[in-house]
Amino acid sequence: MQKIISILLIFAGLQSALAQKYPQHDFINPLNIPLATSGTFGEIRGNHFHSGLDFRTEQVIGLPVFAAANGYISRIKISPYGYGKAIYITHPNGYTTVYGHLSGFGLGIAELVKTLQYRAQSFEIDKYFKPNEYVVKQGDTIAFSGNTGSSGGPHLHFEIRNTGSEKPINPLLFGIVMSDKVPPVIHNAAVYPNNAQSVVNKNSSKVELTPNNKPQIVEASGDVYLGVYASDRSLGSVGKNGVFSIELYVNQKLFFKQSVEAISFADTRFSNATFDYATYVDSDKRFQITKILPNNPLGIYKKVQNRGVLHIVKDSIYDINYKVADFAGNTAQFAFQIKGTGDTAATKPKPEQGTLINWDNDKSIIQKEMSIVFDDGTFYDDVVFQYSQKDTSAIDLFSNIHCVHNAKTPVQKDFTLKIKTTVPVPASLYSKLALARIVNNRLSYEGGEYQKDGYVLLKTKNFGNFVVSLDTVAPMVTPQNFTDSMVVSNQKIIAITISDNFSGIRSYAGKLNGEWVLMEYEYKTNSLFYVIDKRLQTGRNTLEVSVSDNKGNRTTKQWLIIKEQNNQSTK
Repeated sequence: MQKIISILLIFAGLQSALAQKYPQHDFINPLNIPLATSGTFGEIRGNHFHSGLDFRTEQVIGLPVFAAANGYISRIKISPYGYGKAIYITHPNGYTTVYGHLSGFGLGIAELVKTLQYRAQSFEIDKYFKPNEYVVKQGDTIAFSGNTGSSGGPHLHFEIRNTGSEKPINPLLFGIVMSDKVPPVIHNAAVYPNNAQSVVNKNSSKVELTPNNKPQIVEASGDVYLGVYASDRSLGSVGKNGVFSIELYVNQKLFFKQSVEAISFADTRFSNATFDYATYVDSDKRFQITKILPNNPLGIYKKVQNRGVLHIVKDSIYDINYKVADFAGNTAQFAFQIKGTGDTAATKPKPEQGTLINWDNDKSIIQKEMSIVFDDGTFYDDVVFQYSQKDTSAIDLFSNIHCVHNAKTPVQKDFTLKIKTTVPVPASLYSKLALARIVNNRLSYEGGEYQKDGYVLLKTKNFGNFVVSLDTVAPMVTPQNFTDSMVVSNQKIIAITISDNFSGIRSYAGKLNGEWVLMEYEYKTNSLFYVIDKRLQTGRNTLEVSVSDNKGNRTTKQWLIIKEQNNQSTK
């Protein structure tokens, strides 16, 4: 009991020390409901650390969103992707708050946004404003919560950034109060052999452990490192959020600790260096590892001995204790032992076949019909690069299949991949050629451009089985809530479904009676819609929609829209 109390006191002291670096009373809750998270700061997402808090909105769209402090609107960004509709407020205390995935804006901001969109003739805008141009006060309703952009459900994405560096900081360090009595969960721990001479339970592969309230002993020899798969939950949420801190004690001494207090966007992709990427690809489990890979410059580590690698001495016993915590101080622990044996592996691992690429060197690889260039720092550690080629007779493919390494190896930087066409292609179709990956026996568009030497060149961060393919099929444009013509009576929107079979939607535009008209794009539902306003005239109107894909294929359609004389639904 005394040990648990001591750990909690140490954690509370750490939390207090962190909070002292930031103002504690400047920001208020941006929602008018009790705060609960569906995403925590610093949790690992696809190729990045989460840069804010995702506040649950009880599956509701349209909750008022308040300015967390006095300041001025410094930026408004609207995109079908990312944060969707987002607003940025810069505050006099040196910080900027960000509010993302909004459904709309308040305080007359909606009219400003619409003016900017018509001026740019684009749904997508990214507008910066001068200090004090649009002043807001703490508690003003600046927007309404939503589900726009790359959002998996209604919520408010909320950030606090250092205005000068634009580095996001955990908002909970600023005194924003959120009730949390739900402890994290440790699902598994793992012990990894560090090299070919390392052995874990008489084998050369990792061993996973599951907490079960029974003593567990792992036998090991040589150098090992460890990993933990853990998650946090807030009250009423079933989703798995990231934990605030991870500590590993070896024989009661702190061996490793990480905690994400702040993270720059320039460093966020290095999140891939902090966990066992291959296991995640196979099983969706993120084991966050103690080993600091050579190309891992992150400052999230508060203490690490021997770069997270533990040397096991024969006949020694190592008491291992993992402790993970959320920001509120709720903890979960998992203890086991490692016994040093001096064993050798029952079967020696087969040496990897391929080309060794040192993580800090440039490397070019030229094969028949394929070349690839890696810049230094592309990988997080040295990699044995593997490549093979397969013939194909598929009529819709314009090269052989090139097996470019594997999807279990993450990369930090784009590399350059070139694949040669092996089937004659008319010059008129050069612009339609692209590289694709074969994923689950289907082609997944990657991109790239045809070169004069007969190769298709692509900058990418993906490995897999690549081929040259062709896209000559234009997007589909289909009315969603009307047929060939539409009579407007009580409708508030005109909705159209747009989709593309391969390269994806690149651009879209609508014209009403020959003039550009604002149409919002929601890629999650393949919807393009016009919110009916005074631009729709009484009587006959012509609506024209044009949609292009990433290879320049375009579809343009027109419809007759009739607005009745007595329609009162527009403003």
